[in-house]
Amino acid sequence: MAESQRTNTQGPKYTKHSKHDDFLMPYGFPADNFSSSLTYEPNETDVFVSTYPKCGTTWTQHIVYTILNHGTPLQADQRMNEVFPHLEEVG
Repeated sequence: MAESQRTNTQGPKYTKHSKHDDFLMPYGFPADNFSSSLTYEPNETDVFVSTYPKCGTTWTQHIVYTILNHGTPLQADQRMNEVFPHLEEVG
């Protein structure tokens, strides 16, 4: 069973995490999907966008998407999280 942890005790806000197999995960991330992501084997055509949290991840995803699609921006009916799924969330 996951145990609750509080981190960032220096400031006024606290981030709740759960502990899963010695990994601290923010609440909302399914533990089974996280476990599945640890065994993920990429394809030759996979592209990974890796940024620090809160440092322009969505902006970087839009830039990469536009480059890969020859300057065509994301369509209004498309969602970035479907084009660039977070491996630790979807497994």
